[in-house]
Amino acid sequence: MDTDKGLLIFEDRVMQHGYMIMPVAVLTHNKLSIEAKMLYCILLDYSWRSKKEVKYTELSQIMTTEEDKIDKYLKELQINDMLTINENGITVNDPVNALRGDH
Repeated sequence: MDTDKGLLIFEDRVMQHGYMIMPVAVLTHNKLSIEAKMLYCILLDYSWRSKKEVKYTELSQIMTTEEDKIDKYLKELQINDMLTINENGITVNDPVNALRGDH
């Protein structure tokens, strides 16, 4: 095997679409439901990909839940300072600052 090529081939078809990372501060947040944690990670992924618009219908399809549940999880995240919702949209806050109360 020639290891000097520096080529990494990933053959898993599922993983070719990417993956999401959940910050430990979110994973261990004891006031958030698992659904709210997942939604946070989805929104974080959207922000990293510079996707400008996200719709409730798209979020509900990704999470396989109803749109009113998305609203519930967004409110849960907002109450816990994990995100900010205003007329300009949604801002995903730094979870470490949210836990320290810096936000």
